[in-house]
Amino acid sequence: MGDSAFYPNPAIVNLGGHVVWKNNDDFIHSIVGDAEEGICAFKSEAINQGMTFKKVFSKPVTCNYYCGIHGRTMRGKIVVR
Repeated sequence: MGDSAFYPNPAIVNLGGHVVWKNNDDFIHSIVGDAEEGICAFKSEAINQGMTFKKVFSKPVTCNYYCGIHGRTMRGKIVVR
C-alpha cells in the first residue's frame, strides 16, 4: 500500500501461496475482502504504517478487496491460479 493505492494490482498468486500487504503509506488502512462468505470474505485489523497483514489462498479464485477505512474507492484484486 502506498499513495492510497494497492500495488501490484492485480496481485497474481500461485495456488497455496499468500499475499502480504505492507502499509508504506502515511495513513492507517485495513483490508476487506469483497465477499459475504468463502475464501474472499476476509478482514484485517487496522494496519498502521510499516505493519503487515498476510492471507493464504488455498483455492483458485479471483478476489476483489478494498480498504475498510477509506472505502471502496481504494480497491484491489487478487488472482489465485
